[in-house]
Amino acid sequence: MILDRLKTETAHFHSYAEEYNFTQQLQDGSINKEQYIILLKRLYAFFSQTVILSRNFPQNDIANTYFFSAKVNLLRSDLFNLQVMMPPKDFVFDEVDYYEYLGFCYVSMGSMLGGQYIYRNLLKMQAEKEMELSLLFYSSCKDSVVINWKDFTKALQLITEEHHHKILNGAKTCY
Repeated sequence: MILDRLKTETAHFHSYAEEYNFTQQLQDGSINKEQYIILLKRLYAFFSQTVILSRNFPQNDIANTYFFSAKVNLLRSDLFNLQVMMPPKDFVFDEVDYYEYLGFCYVSMGSMLGGQYIYRNLLKMQAEKEMELSLLFYSSCKDSVVINWKDFTKALQLITEEHHHKILNGAKTCY
């Protein structure tokens, strides 16, 4: 039930995020290097925010700091490989409660599911256009993300309904 609510109640946020973050260009292979760098910077800020929040819940088995920190490190490497100076870490949220944090994680982990598809498109685009982009982050989305997503969503389904509102609020806030 919580998964259905998350999907339906955040659908318009998700659509906007896709439009704002060059999803169409990623799908049709028309993204240019400048747009790709903008996207990586946004992802870096987004996942860095999740890491900061995750540190408030070290006991969390559902979505831990290490998982998100690894993604931030890959994004940092991608930006470095593209010779981009690191963006400043401006965090909007210092504290959220545990269930709101899980809403953040829902969006963060869900975005990596799409990363599998994006990775394949970027590989194809690079070959066709002879454009070189650093794909470390997107490459990492191809394997373990599905396993982590399944474990995460299974754990979410075990959370009692009294906390669903906070999870939904966290997901909406994250967008």
